[in-house]
This record gives sequence, structure tokens and C-alpha cells, in this order.
Amino acid sequence: MILQKLTDRSGYAMGMNLLSRFVPVLFFVFVVFAIKASVGAEGCRKSSLFPLKVNHLSIAFPGVRLSGITLKTSVEKGKGCAWVYNIEKARVKKLRFKCWGRWIELNNVSIEGSIQGSQSGSLDGRLTAIIPRMGKIVLKAVREQDNEVFRAVVDLNSLDIFPIVAQLTGGKLVQGKIPLSLAIRLISRSDGIAYSVNGKIAGASWEDEPFDYAGDDVRITLHIEGRTERKGEKWLVSKGDFDILEGDVIFSGLMLDFGITPLKSRFSGVWDLATARFRLTFFTADLLDLIKIRAEGDSASEFEWSIQLTSLARFYDLIEKESMHDSIFSDAGFRLSGKCKSFGRFFVATEKSGICGHLMCDELNMHSESPSFKGEFVFDIPFFLSLFRTSITSPEIKCPSKGFFTAKYLDFYDLHLDRIDIEILSDLNEWTLRKPIDIHVLDGVLVLNNASLKLSPRLKGNISISTKKPLKYNIRSFPVHLKTSGITWTFDGANLRSRGSLLLAAFSGTVEVERLDVEDVFSPSRSFLIDARWDNIDLKKLSSISSFGLIRGKLAGYVRSLRIAYGMPIDFDLVLWSKPSKDQIISITAVENITRLGSAASPFQGVAGAVIKTFFKEFPYDRIGIRCVLHNDRFSIQGLIKEKGREYLVKRRGLRGVDVVNIRSPNVISWSEMVKRLKRVKEADKPIVK
Repeated sequence: MILQKLTDRSGYAMGMNLLSRFVPVLFFVFVVFAIKASVGAEGCRKSSLFPLKVNHLSIAFPGVRLSGITLKTSVEKGKGCAWVYNIEKARVKKLRFKCWGRWIELNNVSIEGSIQGSQSGSLDGRLTAIIPRMGKIVLKAVREQDNEVFRAVVDLNSLDIFPIVAQLTGGKLVQGKIPLSLAIRLISRSDGIAYSVNGKIAGASWEDEPFDYAGDDVRITLHIEGRTERKGEKWLVSKGDFDILEGDVIFSGLMLDFGITPLKSRFSGVWDLATARFRLTFFTADLLDLIKIRAEGDSASEFEWSIQLTSLARFYDLIEKESMHDSIFSDAGFRLSGKCKSFGRFFVATEKSGICGHLMCDELNMHSESPSFKGEFVFDIPFFLSLFRTSITSPEIKCPSKGFFTAKYLDFYDLHLDRIDIEILSDLNEWTLRKPIDIHVLDGVLVLNNASLKLSPRLKGNISISTKKPLKYNIRSFPVHLKTSGITWTFDGANLRSRGSLLLAAFSGTVEVERLDVEDVFSPSRSFLIDARWDNIDLKKLSSISSFGLIRGKLAGYVRSLRIAYGMPIDFDLVLWSKPSKDQIISITAVENITRLGSAASPFQGVAGAVIKTFFKEFPYDRIGIRCVLHNDRFSIQGLIKEKGREYLVKRRGLRGVDVVNIRSPNVISWSEMVKRLKRVKEADKPIVK
């Protein structure tokens, strides 16, 4: 009966703990036959055969369910009053076990093997479990005669655990293979069980359908040593290490080559059978001496952790090379350097779990080539994050709430900003600006009124600015003043949407930007959406900064749904019209360029046209009215002035003036052809008359 008690305790403890969690069926069978061994040993002289059949048996352990068990066994008399118990046929139709909060299901697990026991208490057994499409698990157990030491070995030789991993990910992974070789050794004594685990995964690969999560030729090694305490209810991990030494892994767009950046980790913890949970007590990891992670405590209650980034430049070079080579940051020649770290604590209270700490950089340098950008920053930003949607209200949880972000300097093209100090408040899943900030820039004062960023349950935020003193900027010696009574951008995780307007005083007129949105902010294909209107623009000043040709007068108009991507407009509705003024003059160059852009007829054709151009360089005009539309790569120009069945882009004034007639309306061409015409206008040194 000593054997019965020993194997009963050992079998139950091991069955609840082993990593793959489907091993309990082996131990259950093992326990059944160990009990029979002791009974059979007492009666070995009376019987030579003891058949047993079981059909449709169901068994439940904490976190484990077995159903549809069929079993056929026999007992044979061996030498020296030994008994051999053969499992001729055993199958578990459905095996379900709970792992990391998910129920995993395996079907049609078959078992075969034999157990040999003697009246003196020795035991020698071997069981093999075969799992369809995965492989087999071999259990070998020995209890020496007159020795209370019980030894067991579980061998997994290239067991493909991909079906289990796929279920753990909720079915997101669609194909792959994860061959696991694992050897588990246990020694049971009167004072408990000592165990060791040695495993490796060689050549693993997996992927999901959109290829957001994938791995190729991943090689992992695992080693664990530990023992049990409290009658086997808790399995302690006294020493463990987990290393990823080869392979490529893609995780949400981030790709790591572990052959270049190996991950080495060490850990300890405890597996509590009562709660079926593994609690981490110590963890350290090193990723190529770039990222150093250390954590200590109890992951089931409170855990202190720290992360140190030893070289931001090397780390950014790594992720930029592997994961961001075709991104907005790579296109801009973006670079980072400096040192950063983070530390804090992780706490657990049933579903109300969270993490709080600091994100700090003593020195952060950023620069990019296009757009030209350079800056140096220092910050200490506290954070308080909930790991679940349930809000955290416990008064016992104290997290830091005040932080700062300082820009020592910032250069953007020829724009220079001196030191800016921003105070930040941290609350649950959110950062906010503590108070408004005055930013002195471009001979004016820009006010950052408020800003916030909410991290959970989904990323969103807003930023609001206004001007105390208009900002001033010169465009080829012409001043432009920008002011706003208030404009706010809201961020939904991918897009920026504006509310309010910007007012520019430029070229003796006004430009009001009514919408300035950005879609897919962090994507290389990000696009800007603009709605604007202008009034009383001095055409002489405006035309003087381009090679289009001199025009005098006043201009009004608007643009709707202007969309710019990759630096080029891809959609817009543009309307231009002149306002009555005393001095309305258009040059020959401007007239020719207007006709060149559209399909209008040149007023300077033939001998008469040549004579006119010889004696006149400018002409009076009465009105200008043009509408340009770009949509689905189709561009069209229409005249807004219609008289006597004709459509005019430019209507003359008096006998000396000239008309620009749109002879085909709407004249639709491809946008690429329009870009070619614009280039010809820009490159033309003098007007060309055909």
C-alpha cells in the first residue's frame, strides 16, 4: 500500500503540472494499474489472468476533462511472483485541458504499454500516448525494490504542438509546425518530488492569414529545475532559462532576426495546482545587450520590473532595418539616439489588473532628412495602465501622476524653437497637459491650450492650439501672418480630424483654412485633406513669385476636398475668379500658359497674332473664371464665364484685350498628362505660340 499512496500522490501532482497539460491521462492510467499492482501482488498465487474492460468512462480533474475513455487490459503472471499489466487497447475520445484561460481540446488520444510490479513493491512501467497529427509521448517509471525512491521520465520526441498553439491564439494561426522535443524527469521521495525539464523547439514556423504574426525556422531551448512543497500542491521552479537563438519572427509588423539578436532569459516561479496558475517570482532577459529586462516579486499579486535600453541608436537601426525599411520614418531618413529606461510595478487583483511606472529618457536626439527636422528631448512620463476593460478604483493602488517633457531645442526646416517645458498629468490609461503652454515662434506666440492621449480601450486623443500673437513667415520677401482663435485636432489611432480654422493674411488678402485633416498618419501613404477659401488676393504679388506670368487684379476662390498623398494632389475641386478692380492686366506669358494648361484656343495665332505680340506685352481683362476638378486621375478645366454659347476662361476688356476661349468643355485629360503640362509651363523661358 506504500506504492499505492506514493504513486497516487505523485501521479496526481505530476498530472496537474506538466507543461503540455495533456499528460494527466497517462498518469491516470498509471495510477489505476499501480493500485492494481499492489492488489495483484498479494494474490499472485491465486490468479494468472485478470482481464479488464472499460467503456465510455469520463473523468474530471481541476482544469482537465477526459471523456469517451475505452480501455482493455490484461494481467499476466511473471517470474518471481511478478505481475505484468498490459494495456492492449486504450483511447480517450476527447481530452480537454485549460491553459492560460483557454480550453484546449485533443481528440482520439490512444495509449498502449505495460507495467510490471512485484509483491516486494518494485515497479517498472512504460506507457505511450499517440496524439493524431501531433506525435507521441512516452512515459517510463521505475520504483526499485525496498526503496521508496520513485523515478519517472516523460519523453516527447518532435511532438508537433502547433494544434495546441493555434487554439491558444483563438484560431488566428492558419498553418505551421512547432516540433517540440521535451524530456521531463521526476524523482519522488518521502519529502517531495524533484524534477527537471529539458526541451527544444527546432525549425518552428507559423503564420496567420494576414501575415501579421509569423515565424520561420525558430529555434528555442528550455531548461527548468525545481521541486514540490506542501504535499505536492505547489511545484517550485528554482531555476529556469528560455533562449531563442535562431529564426525570424514577425509580430504586428515588427520583425526580429534572432540569429542576429538572440534572446536569453532566466526565471523562477511556482505552479500552484489549487489555482492551476503559474506565478512568476523572478525574470530577467537580455536581447543582444540592447534591451535588459528584470522583474521580481509575485506575478499573482505585485511585481516590480525595469527595462533598460542601452543604445537607442542601435535599437532603432535594428527595427528600422528589419521592420521599417519601407515606412514613413525610413523614407524621411529618420534617426534616433540616446538612452532610455522604464521601471514600475505590475499588480493583480482578480480582473482589476494593471501596470504603472515611469518612461524616462535622459537624452533623446531625433533628426530626419526630409522633412528637415532635428531636436533634443528629455522626459520623465509616468503611466498607469489597466490590463483589462474593467476600471480600477482601489484606493490602495498608488501610482505616480506628475511628469514632464522638455524639448531643449527643435529645428524644422528654417524654423527654430528654443526650450519648451511641458508638464504632464497621468491618470488611468490617459495622459493630459497640466496647464497651457506659450510657445514663442516666428515672431509670434502659439498657445498649446490642452492636449490628451487615451491609451485604452482604444487609442485616441486631442490637441488644441490658438495664437496670442500672429505668427509671421516670409514667402519670397512677402510676409504671411497666421492666427487662429482656436483649432482642435482629434486623433482616433490612425487619423487626425480638425475642428476650427486657421486664418492667414497673405498677398494683401486672406486665406481661411477650414479643414486640415491627416488620414493614416503613420503610413507612407498618409494623405492630407484640405478645405480652404481666399479673398482679395493681390494677383500681382502672387504671380510675381512664380514663372506663370504677370497678372494684376484681385483673386477670390476656394478649394474643396483637396487630398495630397506622396507630395502630390490626387483629388480636388478648385474654383478661381477675379474680383473687379481698377488695374486688371494679364501678360502674354500668363495667357499662353492658361491656354497651354487647358484646351483653349490661343489668341495669338498666325501673322496677326505675331504682330500683336510684337507691339503688346500686356492686355486688359474684364474677368477671369476657372474651375479645375481632379477625380480618379481625371483632370478637367471649365470656364465659368459663358456668353453667346461660348465658354471663357479669360474675358477681355475693350478692343485691346484678349479672350481665352475653352473650345472643348469639359476637356478631360489624365492627371499625369496635366503634370507634364505643368512642367512645361515651369520650364518655359518664354511663351510658345502654336
